[in-house]
Amino acid sequence: MLSILWSKKTRALLAFLREGNSFLNKEYPKAKYYSKEQISWMLVSLFPQYKCYSEYALYVFMEPEQFKALNIALGGIYDLDGIQTDIQHVLKEIKDKSALAKYSSISSVSGMSL
Repeated sequence: MLSILWSKKTRALLAFLREGNSFLNKEYPKAKYYSKEQISWMLVSLFPQYKCYSEYALYVFMEPEQFKALNIALGGIYDLDGIQTDIQHVLKEIKDKSALAKYSSISSVSGMSL
């Protein structure tokens, strides 16, 4: 279901997936995954308002085994299943919004309305 008003967490995830990804790719073009220091620098530089959601950025941009090791070292404070569920939800929201925008543009051309 398409959310009209996204939560702050959803906006943070969208920002990480869109602007954060392009920022890291520009800074480190050959990297497939990033270190926690590189991700932290991206967070501080671009998204200080979303620093409370840093585990999502770490999950998205770190090598999976490194993220799991970090979580273990921190005493298992991150809910890996919850993070993955939240990310999947946001990806579905993006897909739904893209489909709605595409349908709206097709409908406006054909004279139909939503």
